[in-house]
Amino acid sequence: MTVTRARSYTSSEALASGIIDYISESQTSLLDEINGSTVVTPSGNVTLETSNLEIRTFERTMLEKFLDAVGDPNITFVLLTIGSIALTLEFIQPGILIGGFIGILAISLAFTGMGQLPVNWLALALIFGAFILFFVEAQAPGIGLYITGGIICFIVGSFLLFGDFSIPGFDRGIFGVNLWVIGIVGTTLSGSVILTLKAFSEVVGKGMPSHTSGIIGSVGVVKTPLSPIGTIQVGSDLWTAEMHSDCASPAVGEFVIVKHTDGVTLSVQKQDTD
Repeated sequence: MTVTRARSYTSSEALASGIIDYISESQTSLLDEINGSTVVTPSGNVTLETSNLEIRTFERTMLEKFLDAVGDPNITFVLLTIGSIALTLEFIQPGILIGGFIGILAISLAFTGMGQLPVNWLALALIFGAFILFFVEAQAPGIGLYITGGIICFIVGSFLLFGDFSIPGFDRGIFGVNLWVIGIVGTTLSGSVILTLKAFSEVVGKGMPSHTSGIIGSVGVVKTPLSPIGTIQVGSDLWTAEMHSDCASPAVGEFVIVKHTDGVTLSVQKQDTD
């Protein structure tokens, strides 16, 4: 009944109902009470001899304390969010590297925490889907449909992330992410995404046809390998670039010439040094 009907009992009710056998004030008194009791085991009846036993306390190791901290639903959720943001930024602007490192580290720690929690995998997919939508919006800035969908997916996924809601009386307060944490992280993330993508859209707008046409023919230096898409520097600006047609891919540090543009992506070929 404690499971199927989510019913709770006081200690005296549990004792009267036969759910428990003893009520003790301390470990020592419990050992005294069960001394001489007989219990049934697969090997037969066993008489307990618990008088004068030494009680030893074992402190948790640093690793166990660390895993306990990471296994907190709120900390796991924050790590998952930070990691997803960092990886999304790395995909939007390849070559930052620090974003990729932080993202992989944070998500690895988040999955370590999730190994100790009842994860709703559909909710996790919604959260990752939210960042995919943010990435798509960054690649094709528009009316904000992808941002809106991403924010909705993130909030719903955050609320349902931990817990088995098929269990009657499931205590979401123990395993669920705190609603204040969801609110603060969700609001901060939404505002940051909107402002960041708005700024990104303005940069894109400045770099569209009437402005990017002036960069055609310019010489840039390769910052990250163009395999097939990487980063080059033209003047003081970093650009996402890809190789023009089937031209040989230059090494990092070599010079390239901008042949044409596709939005904010430059098509380049290796500069002829002859």
